[in-house]
Order: sequence, then C-alpha cells, then structure tokens
Amino acid sequence: MKISEVSKITGLTKKAIRYYEMKGLITPAEDEAGHKNYTNDIADSLQLIAFLRNLDMSVQDIVSYLAAADKSKVLNQHISSINYKIVQFKNIKDLTVSLLENPSNYKSLNMELERVNRSNTDYLLNKLKKLFPTAFGEYIIVHFREYLAEPVDSIEKNEALNKIVSFLDEFDESPIQEHIDMLLNAITKEEMADISYDLDYSMKNLNINLDNQDEVKKFRMFIQASKEKMNVSLKNYPDIAKANKAVLAYLSEVGYKEHFIDNLRILSPKYDQYLAYFENLSNILQ
Repeated sequence: MKISEVSKITGLTKKAIRYYEMKGLITPAEDEAGHKNYTNDIADSLQLIAFLRNLDMSVQDIVSYLAAADKSKVLNQHISSINYKIVQFKNIKDLTVSLLENPSNYKSLNMELERVNRSNTDYLLNKLKKLFPTAFGEYIIVHFREYLAEPVDSIEKNEALNKIVSFLDEFDESPIQEHIDMLLNAITKEEMADISYDLDYSMKNLNINLDNQDEVKKFRMFIQASKEKMNVSLKNYPDIAKANKAVLAYLSEVGYKEHFIDNLRILSPKYDQYLAYFENLSNILQ
C-alpha cells in the first residue's frame, strides 16, 4: 500500500505516519525505485499506535510497549502516571471549590496551589509554558521538553528557576523572531526532525563503554557518517540551516549558556547527566 492508502485505513495523517516511521515504530520496505510499501501488518501496528496515543501514552512509552516482552509492566507504569494526574486534578478541583466558597481568598489558595505544584514532576514544564507563551518560550519547550519533567523541590532548584525566569523575562527575541518562527514552523512540519534526528536521537540514547577503544572507534565512524548525512539534509533546507545558525549565534551573544543552560543543569539531573556524558565523549573523540 501507498502511504495515502494506509492513511485512509488508519485515520492518521501522512505526517504522523512518517513521524512514527522516523521513531522506528514501523519499518516499511522499499522497492527498487525507492517507493515504500506499507503492508497490512504495518497498518495494524499504526492502528495500535493510534489507540495507545489516544490513551495519552507518550511515543517513548509506546516504543517501550511494542518492544517489551512483558507489556503489563509498561501498562502498569502508564496506569500509575494516570493515577498521579488524577491526584493533581483532585487538588485543582478542591481548590476551585474553595474559591467558589470564598472568592476573596484567592491569594492564599494560589500560595497553596504553588506549594502543591512544586512537588509535581511536570511543574517546571508547566511553569515555563505559562510564564512564556511567546515564540521563544515555545522554542525552549520544543527543544528541552524531555528534560523539563522535574519538580522544583529544593532551595538550589528554586534559585536556578528564578535565574532562568529572570533571563527569559528580559530576553529580547525580536532580532531573531523571524528565524524562531521559521524553525518552529519547520519543527511542526517535522523537517527539523528529518535534519537532526539521526545524530540527536542517537546521542541522547547512547550507551557505549568509553574505555573500550573498539566501541569508541565505531562511534567515531557513526558520528562522521551522521554529520555527512546531516550536511546532505541541510542542503535540502538551506533556509532552516541559516535560521538555526542565526539563532545559535544570537543566543551565544546574550549569555544563553550561562543564564539558561547552566541553570537547567541544576534543575534537571537528567539533562546534567546527558551533557556531562556528551562533554566526556567530546573530549575522547578529539
């Protein structure tokens, strides 16, 4: 089947199908002419994926579910996540009822809500979404979403968050507004993912023994091949490449690393671990 046919069968858009393919959830075969063939089995897999997405399961969890021998473990984890959200909504409901009973008490209720929310794993993500609904705020969310699932549960983290908020609040995005809009549009179209997926995804999911020279050598070869592939892809999207370069140059000028990246490392142990590993890897590969 062609992608248009499987799209009709599954109810998924062609962009969504290509995205799931990019994530490795489906693997259609190609004929000699390079045309992809979507089988009935692939259509069935896509319908399952669509159902799991409708259950609010993340793509990452769907990858785990499809690969797991014991699928009940993934489902139980998802149920735990749902129960967690139920508790959150109950807290919101209780505070809303309190506001209904005493509208003038909103200040103390807001303080209570803030106290409860700080312990939530999605506090950081939601906080940044609410404080910075601008294009650059969206740009930040798109790039760091997987590292923002963190509570702000210590004095050090609270100070780091305040520094990030202060920096972003004073940040003048007007010089790169046009570039940011272009990048966000590209990300929406999944063109940015096509450019950076192989290198970025592999780096984030990397698990090699840095003391094993054979593994390091193979990784050098992988990096070189990925860079060459990315350079070819960038030629297909020259405007995106130009916009990305302009944004990165501007961010470097305004102290983005010092004010945002360094504080994000404090807020997100996962991001700090990733960067530390990447820095160590870069030193070895030099």
